[in-house]
Amino acid sequence: MSTQTVLSRLQSGLGATRLAPKVTKISVSMALKGKSEGAGARHFVRENLPTIQYNNPSLEFEIIKSADAAMKPLLTVSFGDSIAADQSPKTIELARQQSSAICKQLLDIAAPSSA
Repeated sequence: MSTQTVLSRLQSGLGATRLAPKVTKISVSMALKGKSEGAGARHFVRENLPTIQYNNPSLEFEIIKSADAAMKPLLTVSFGDSIAADQSPKTIELARQQSSAICKQLLDIAAPSSA
C-alpha cells in the first residue's frame, strides 16, 4: 500500500475528526482471545483507532489486552477536569457491537460540541 493511500485513509472516513479539547485519554480494554463478543472491539482497535490517533496526536491512548477470556470489552473516555460532574469518565460497553457503531458512540461522547 502506498504512502498516499495510507494518508488518505487516515485523513478521511469514520473517525477522521478532531475530538473535543476536554478529552484527555481514550482507553480500550479487551480480552486477547475468547468469546466473539470482543470481535468488534478488536476490529475497532485495528481499523478505526489509528485514524482517531492520527487526527488527535496530543491525546493519550491506552490499549489493555487481558489473557482473561471472560473480560468484557470496554472503552473509557476521560476528560481533563474530572472533578466537575459533567466531566466524569464515560464508559461504553463494546460487547457484540460492530466497530463502526463503537466509533459513532465515541464521537457522540467526545466530539466537540457545535455550540
